[in-house]
Amino acid sequence: MSRDLDTIARLAADRLNAAVESAPLRAAVPNPTPVRRRPGLRLTLVTAALLVSSAVAVALVSELDWPTPTSSTTTTTSTTSTTLRLDPAVLAGAIPIESVTTSVPPTTTVPPTTTLPADTTPPALAITSPQEDAEFHEPEVVFRGTTEPGATVSAGKYQAEVDPDGSWSIGLILSKGENRVEFTARDDAGNETRAEVTVHFVIVQETTTTTTTKSVEKPAEFSAHASFGICTQTPPYDVYYGTGEPGSTVHVKSDYGSGEVTVGEEGQWEIQVFFPEAPPGQGLLVKVFDDLGREKTFEFVYQPEG
Repeated sequence: MSRDLDTIARLAADRLNAAVESAPLRAAVPNPTPVRRRPGLRLTLVTAALLVSSAVAVALVSELDWPTPTSSTTTTTSTTSTTLRLDPAVLAGAIPIESVTTSVPPTTTVPPTTTLPADTTPPALAITSPQEDAEFHEPEVVFRGTTEPGATVSAGKYQAEVDPDGSWSIGLILSKGENRVEFTARDDAGNETRAEVTVHFVIVQETTTTTTTKSVEKPAEFSAHASFGICTQTPPYDVYYGTGEPGSTVHVKSDYGSGEVTVGEEGQWEIQVFFPEAPPGQGLLVKVFDDLGREKTFEFVYQPEG
């Protein structure tokens, strides 16, 4: 339809130009006397061209689906003209251009989730002393053993002291007769391991006869000695010796070296212990103890030559 309207407008304009060129023009008359005249041919052609242009404009507005423009007619004493008026609001927003903004959501990278398997392995637990069915004549006994580093060890409501390397010790009071002592090791994940040992507390009683009184033999006295205390050789070491209950075990323990030896039938013991990781020039503590919990502490210094 737009193409037909363009053709009509073009034909109307051509005819208007032809009519204007062929219309006669009057010469100017000086001081003309105002005379009421009828519109001439030229004015008629102009009016017709304006009407045709108005029709074409109205058709174009209808084609664009604009609001119908209003027309006003002005009449004077000499001419009649038709003026096409469009609403300024229509002209300003006749063909709105919408601005479309497309927002792209930011890319979110979700880090992979790494879930470590739950720790279900119970901690190791061993009782190194006293031995099963050991007999004591004193109620207080020191129990020792090893466990997983970082775990806790308890006997009932009593907590043992656990060293960084997992070794532990705790002193308990025995009841008369047989005592079955149970220990529990618990790690940070809540896993538990139990171990137990049976010991006997025998009260020494005096035997009374009509003629003599004899007491039951007591355990041999425990003693411990260090041979050097300072060593210049590499690796450093020291020799410990002393006396104890025959057949019992003597333990030598430190943060840099440990060992154990069985007391001989004559009640004598001796052991050489190396400390390969001992820091030069720094004193370290060495504990020496037997199965009955009797112990002695020594200081050892590694002082290399040069």
